[in-house]
Amino acid sequence: MKFAIELEPNYTIIAPEVDVMDKEFAEALFAKIKEGLEANANQNFIIDLGVVQQMVNDSVHPLLCIQEAVEATEGNLVFTNVQELVLQKIKQERLHLSLQLANTMEEAITLVNNDEKMARGLLNEM
Repeated sequence: MKFAIELEPNYTIIAPEVDVMDKEFAEALFAKIKEGLEANANQNFIIDLGVVQQMVNDSVHPLLCIQEAVEATEGNLVFTNVQELVLQKIKQERLHLSLQLANTMEEAITLVNNDEKMARGLLNEM
């Protein structure tokens, strides 16, 4: 499974280079995110699904596991550039209620950065 990975100061962008989101894809993505979490490089991840054209049912559970793992480290996970067929499947499986989605990379970056600022603001208020 090939991924393009870009490390930024506040987040990591992972762009899978596959056209079908299946269980193998989701498990490989989970492994990449776990590597990042264990390395403490970043706890915030943007997943660019721009080339993913299709999603199959067996990827649902691993995606929810990814979300839970990132949240457990108080990180943030945003999916962006979601193609229409994939978005329809996400909504059909009701994943849009659990996963954070952004229409563009700029929106995803804003979501990640705003969450960082909000977290720092809450800590400063304590």
